[in-house]
Amino acid sequence: MYAIIIEYTFWDVVLWLIILFLVWKLVNWSWGYMFGRYVQRRRRLRVDFGKTIIILLILCVIYVGNVVEPIKEEIESYVDSINISEFTEEIDDSWSSDNLDEKPYIDIIELEDRIHDLINIERENQGLSPLTKNLKIVEIARGHSQDMARRNYFSHDTPEGKDPTDRGNEKGYNCNKDYGDYITYGLAENIFQNNLYGSVEYYGSSATYDWNSMEEIAVSTVEGWMDSQGHRENILTASYDETGVGLAISSDDKVYVTQNFC
Repeated sequence: MYAIIIEYTFWDVVLWLIILFLVWKLVNWSWGYMFGRYVQRRRRLRVDFGKTIIILLILCVIYVGNVVEPIKEEIESYVDSINISEFTEEIDDSWSSDNLDEKPYIDIIELEDRIHDLINIERENQGLSPLTKNLKIVEIARGHSQDMARRNYFSHDTPEGKDPTDRGNEKGYNCNKDYGDYITYGLAENIFQNNLYGSVEYYGSSATYDWNSMEEIAVSTVEGWMDSQGHRENILTASYDETGVGLAISSDDKVYVTQNFC
């Protein structure tokens, strides 16, 4: 805490004594005026009273000026002694990129492969054979994720109405399986919309992000699918033996994931 110390000089004390004397005189005259001690001199008293008031006000102004000026100088000296740069440097450091988590680099292919591996772990836990990675199916899946990210939609069908099998045919891939008693045709599909960050906090015009790691994105994607009946059935369908996982990141940090099965 900062304290201001006022030093009284000899003339300050003299000035105080004069002021006190004049105040005493005013009180004495007022008492006599009201109770008749100076009945014959009331007019003169009014004049003296007025002069004394004026002198007293002048002395008070002089005294206040003598007291306020040192206080003002003390305050200005204290303000000048504050090193503002220390505070601004501290603020700048707290908002610098070194102290804030930067947006993580995402290796698309590595993240796709990690999701593929986690899917196979889920299948193996259920006694099913692992799915083989098919690069053609990966291309189909990645193309759909890129289209969703670019055109800002989230659906198995494109805005033109093309489903996974249509998109596969466009890429020259046909998923046909003959089981003797029956034949299956077409690609199955899971899609998921994730995010690069888990949460964001705003401070004025600045924001801090809780960025997700690639492992967090992969795990939350597969967990989301496994918690959904239809997506879970695709993952655990025994007749599927090939798959492709494709991923894309939008300009607003959404992560679009597509997995096709054959």
